Order: sequence, then C-alpha cells, then structure tokens
Amino acid sequence: QQMIPLSFQQEQMLYLEGVCEPGSYNLQFIHFFTKHLKIQSLFDALKELFNKHEILRTRILYSDEELYQQIMPNSIKHLEIEQISDKALR
Repeated sequence: QQMIPLSFQQEQMLYLEGVCEPGSYNLQFIHFFTKHLKIQSLFDALKELFNKHEILRTRILYSDEELYQQIMPNSIKHLEIEQISDKALR
C-alpha cells in the first residue's frame, strides 16, 4: 500500500473536524426499510460504489510526525446485516 501525503483540503478537513462540533462534517444516519430488501442487490451496489470511489476506501495514517493517506483495495467480501426490532430502539 502506497503512503500518499494529504492534500491541503484534506488537512483543512482534519483541522476543522478537530475544532468544530463532533459530527459537523461526517453525517451518520440509520435508514429503516419498510419493504422487503434484496440483500444481494444492496451488497452489489455497495461493492460498486466502493470500487468507483477511492475516497470511501481511504484511511488517514500518522507516520514520522506526518499525516498520510492510504487507499485500500476494494475488498468488501460480505455485508453484515443486523435486524433490530422497533421495541429495541425505544
């Protein structure tokens, strides 16, 4: 895996992530499916998405007092599905 220096924009993003409110840059969400979900179709779509967009496979590493990015290979081998009941969410 090649270690690539961060771009100026990536450094800015990390700085802002450190000084802004947590979660102001990265959004987390839960989506509830109300109809039957085709798991294999979802898995195939996610694999294709990760394959096309390196940023979704990029890790930020710290080495020798420098920040680097490392692009991981597209290696999604399985999709972990967890069913949660409405009762568990309350």
